Amino acid sequence: MQAVILAGGQATRLRPLTISTPKAMIPVLNVPFLEHVIRHLARHGVSRVVLALQHLARPVADYFGDSSRFGTEIIHVVEDGSRGTAGAVKNVEGHLDGRCLVLNGDIFSDLNFTAMIDFHVKSHAVATIALTPVEDPTAYGLIETSDSGRVTCFRERPPGTAGATVEAQPLSSRCGIM
Repeated sequence: MQAVILAGGQATRLRPLTISTPKAMIPVLNVPFLEHVIRHLARHGVSRVVLALQHLARPVADYFGDSSRFGTEIIHVVEDGSRGTAGAVKNVEGHLDGRCLVLNGDIFSDLNFTAMIDFHVKSHAVATIALTPVEDPTAYGLIETSDSGRVTCFRERPPGTAGATVEAQPLSSRCGIM
């Protein structure tokens, strides 16, 4: 299994900590945040990690180097400019061979990736997304699912409207599904 970790953002909300240090390299328990994420993936059988980097990429590449001490191959791909989430994944596709996980590099998780991958394979899904319930979902976009766990629609929160959501948009109208 392989994974793409999106770790190229500027982390403006963490300034001044991230002016000269990438968010992925901010220490947590004296270890760079990203190292915790990579070691967690390795424990779940991920044998290759592709880091999608952009802002302050050099410190990340220098720290992870040839990756021999992390239990997984690490490939560094530096974007020449910000491409957004989908653009970052598209930019690294030449380093991927088949099924992969895609993660944001700034989220701590104890997600059982092994179980998630097994679920994905057994359900013959095109894509699988990990969701979590929150007490107050008004600050987020929402994803509605059927009883079987299939995504039925997305509700996006419009920019600049804290707490507001728009009407549900069925996948059939958003994605051309008939």
